[in-house]
Amino acid sequence: MLGQPVIILSTSEVAHDLLAKRGAIFSDRPRLFLATELALKGLNILMMNYTDQFRHHQRLQVSVLNATPAAAYLPIQTLESQQLLYDLLQTSASTGIDVQGAFQRTTASIIHTLLYGFRIQDPNDSVLRSVVKLNEEFSEFIQVGAHIVDQFPVLNHLPGFLAPWKAKAENHYRTNLVWFVVACITQNQGFVARARAELDAVVGPDRLPRPDDQPRLPYITAIVEEVLRWRPAGPEGAPHLSREETTYHGYRIPRGSVVVANIWTIAREEAVFGPHPDAFIPERWLDDHGAFRSSLPAPAFGYGRRTCPGRYFARNVLWIVVARLLWSFDIRAGVAAETGEPIPVDPEACTYGLVMRALPFTARFVPRGSWVREVIARAGDTYGTDHTALLRQIGAEFSKL
Repeated sequence: MLGQPVIILSTSEVAHDLLAKRGAIFSDRPRLFLATELALKGLNILMMNYTDQFRHHQRLQVSVLNATPAAAYLPIQTLESQQLLYDLLQTSASTGIDVQGAFQRTTASIIHTLLYGFRIQDPNDSVLRSVVKLNEEFSEFIQVGAHIVDQFPVLNHLPGFLAPWKAKAENHYRTNLVWFVVACITQNQGFVARARAELDAVVGPDRLPRPDDQPRLPYITAIVEEVLRWRPAGPEGAPHLSREETTYHGYRIPRGSVVVANIWTIAREEAVFGPHPDAFIPERWLDDHGAFRSSLPAPAFGYGRRTCPGRYFARNVLWIVVARLLWSFDIRAGVAAETGEPIPVDPEACTYGLVMRALPFTARFVPRGSWVREVIARAGDTYGTDHTALLRQIGAEFSKL
């Protein structure tokens, strides 16, 4: 790492030209020794170089995560979104709940059901807490140049008491929805009312939104994309490594340069996304006729041969949960039990690293009306549902692909 040029890309056009159009040149990863060799044992696809092993893993991932196969998972995603609504309904009379726990349970349960065949029912489940801890450590490990052993791998030969990173890495090896809630509480300049008007017109009061409503709900799609732009999960972007020397508009990029797409800056490019880039404005994703502008870039999922293969899966989860939360609840800040005063939520309070998460806060989910309670109660608690039947249904869908 020592002496390697580091190039920061700050516009979507440049990032696309370099990382997407010249994907073969910028398809490797820098050698982050702590993350790749110690913590991940060379097994994590995000940090693999562009080798036959990487291409094999990538083909396997695309086969189950591309747009068409990702649609097969909607029954499980819909089931867990219903359970989230049911859980939130039980807490509606409280002063507020820990938002992170509720949403972590939902997303983790979707993934664990699909991968291992079991659901996670408790936000304090030991499996879930271990996964959260693992993700937090991974975000720290992967920062370019953050650990001295990345610059001088020879230091790894030191004994354990002189190389504290070893224990942390070995422990690691063993072991995006929250921002939407923050936006509802701190950035609502009318977007919630517009979303509800669309939902009420298309869905009505007698049922929950469904995935097949999406073509008629472009504003909900705009909200999802604005969440990903406003608070990208990976604001610093995952680093790329140039495999050979190249030039770009007269600039020489040496072989072995670390190239980082600054997702945070790119997502605030006024020439692309319009004015007031720090504000939460879903309308920037709609054209003059109210149709969704699919031509706008989506930098949150990366570029080129390293574009996130799970982007379709992630968008599906975000869409159904956002639509159902807006249909069901007024989302407000939690209140102090002693005074009843709202507890402020800071929209800029977050963790730092490869992954940016909102710091813990409380929020209240208040049903919009009696019809919400009736519809959610009628659907009921989903833990009695035979999810294995849904998994068999998904398997049948894959057999047709």
